[in-house]
Amino acid sequence: MRIVQNLDSSRNGKAYIPYSRQWLTKKDIARVIDSLNSDWIAGDGPITKRFEAELAEKTGFKYAVAVNSGTAALHIAVEMMRFGVTHISVPALTFVATANVVELAGLTVVLEDVHKRKLVNGDCQISVDYAGYPSGGSLIVDAAHSLRPSMNNGNNKIVCVSFHATKNSVVSGEGGALLTDDDIWHKHALQLRAHGQGGDKNTVRLGWNYRMPDFCAALARSQLEELEVRLARRRQIAEYYIAEFERIPEIELPAWDDNHTWHLFPIRLNSRNGFRLLLNADGIETRVHFLPIYRHPYYASRGIDPANFPNTEEAYKRLVSIPIFYGMKDSEVEEVVESVKRNVQ
Repeated sequence: MRIVQNLDSSRNGKAYIPYSRQWLTKKDIARVIDSLNSDWIAGDGPITKRFEAELAEKTGFKYAVAVNSGTAALHIAVEMMRFGVTHISVPALTFVATANVVELAGLTVVLEDVHKRKLVNGDCQISVDYAGYPSGGSLIVDAAHSLRPSMNNGNNKIVCVSFHATKNSVVSGEGGALLTDDDIWHKHALQLRAHGQGGDKNTVRLGWNYRMPDFCAALARSQLEELEVRLARRRQIAEYYIAEFERIPEIELPAWDDNHTWHLFPIRLNSRNGFRLLLNADGIETRVHFLPIYRHPYYASRGIDPANFPNTEEAYKRLVSIPIFYGMKDSEVEEVVESVKRNVQ
């Protein structure tokens, strides 16, 4: 495995391997400093416009609209799609923002179970590329986990991506983008991210301030140049994990797809809690992705029966995300492997 330099990390003086860690280069930092020294640091500036053009070209879409979070991108997408509908379906196993944006648009979210193995549901009106596995949805795709080159399959109306610090390849601290080929949706998205303003800066509809600051775009633009390299490293780590764990019967590995971006590496165990404590004692962080939507208090108050989501329930009770990130050293990968093998039950 190729060794990649990474930033030092510690907790109470002990070496610690987090489940995710952002990776910033000197070039990234220099780009941000240059933007801060420019005449424009607010949203919708010249750097943001260049980033949008480069992101659209990289992903294979006609347009990219940069915003200040992946959630903002989803909110805009739902707002554009909400007319004539009262409900929008989303997978039950996702980060809560996927459901929240539906309710914020004045609609009712409908939860659907996920595929038992792949943990996605491409039939939902908002499909989610869970952990980086492509869901193949056709209306709105929550691709917060799956930014990659040439991701336009010609079937999706709107694809929403995220540049949050934990994301798989491109980070800007906070940020996101809406990707589309449609001229009208592009026009509406530009209006909705900037107070509903038209080309003359007069408000023609209600909107929000969802613009991405130019210095965030500078960071995202710099990192976009390394997209393929960052994804290749994640894939390399995932392949190594699979080779090391595939013959351990206590571990169920994530489903494979050639376009998987490996934002997360979630394994399934029959005894999760003790395993997490043991890895934590070894200085290795794990996470559970995610609490099903119907288990959040806001949605649980509706009396949703978990028995209606057998695949989501089975996965949630067993899922553990182990560390995977671009700057992970070979020695860290091997330490995770050794700890998992030693502590799996």
